[in-house]
Amino acid sequence: WAETGEFDEDELHEMKVMDNKLFGVSPKKGKLEPGETVTVTLTYHHTMAGTDRLPVLLKIARGREILLNFIGVTVEPDRYYIHFPSNKHMFTPVPVGEKISPKQVYELYNGGAVSVHYDLDLTPLDIIEKENYDQPIFQCLNPSGEIAP
Repeated sequence: WAETGEFDEDELHEMKVMDNKLFGVSPKKGKLEPGETVTVTLTYHHTMAGTDRLPVLLKIARGREILLNFIGVTVEPDRYYIHFPSNKHMFTPVPVGEKISPKQVYELYNGGAVSVHYDLDLTPLDIIEKENYDQPIFQCLNPSGEIAP
């Protein structure tokens, strides 16, 4: 194993994040007596457009280490941006035969500075309904709309 002196894209990005001090932690160290708590403040400075990532290792003296993956997003002022915390959504389980199904929510968050219009493609919901003898398995209550900043 030898270093070539060249950095890959991830290493260059990590160096940019650290050089520009985009993420901050305060306090950086401390001591807790048994039963004590402390609030650790994590900050992200929105100085450059883009998605920034930084792995941070939280070390506990004579204890465990916890890897925190900091991720921050800064959006240009005139850009549309809907933030999706995950590309999966797990519905709350409902017992078979439940007469009134609970309303379940997936929130769309506009992380930009301008309103965003959305339209959802409901074709997959229609297919599931047809496969289930035209029973409404899923219903989307607002398939289109506008999300304010």
